[in-house]
Amino acid sequence: MLETSKSLEKAHPDDDIPNMDIVKGTPEKNDDDDDDDDIPDELKCEVVDMNNPQMDPLEWSFRKLISIPKKYYWQTGNYNVSTRTKVWHRTVGALGLSLRVAERVGEVLANITGLNSNRFNYITDHMTEEEWAAARRRAEEARLKRKEKREREKVAKEKHTIQVV
Repeated sequence: MLETSKSLEKAHPDDDIPNMDIVKGTPEKNDDDDDDDDIPDELKCEVVDMNNPQMDPLEWSFRKLISIPKKYYWQTGNYNVSTRTKVWHRTVGALGLSLRVAERVGEVLANITGLNSNRFNYITDHMTEEEWAAARRRAEEARLKRKEKREREKVAKEKHTIQVV
């Protein structure tokens, strides 16, 4: 049978973070969660496929440790939630904001230092269409010459190979 982990299990009866069983990254209905409509959106969590091979390992680790709310309490306007929920939402929101700021700063620094550009941009940025056409012709001729050379080497190699019978 599949193993389940109760990552969001209530630690105290007064806590308002919902129970959720995760089985291989997919939500499974609990017996006490028959009607999902009476749970406010602020208390529901985003559910993602934790077995997705395209998921970033850093995102996988973060989502394994911290659940992400579907909607923050300040987005829905429901300020009548527990302090624990407010701290949870503020923490996740602050972490998301700091990640977005760090990505933007990193992108600006990479652009300034030239890490995001091609090392020949200073040449190709000022080429005319005629120069591009000539460059494409030369590249195609070089590609054909390399192909012919590989074929000649292959024939020469087969010619000198001794077959043992």
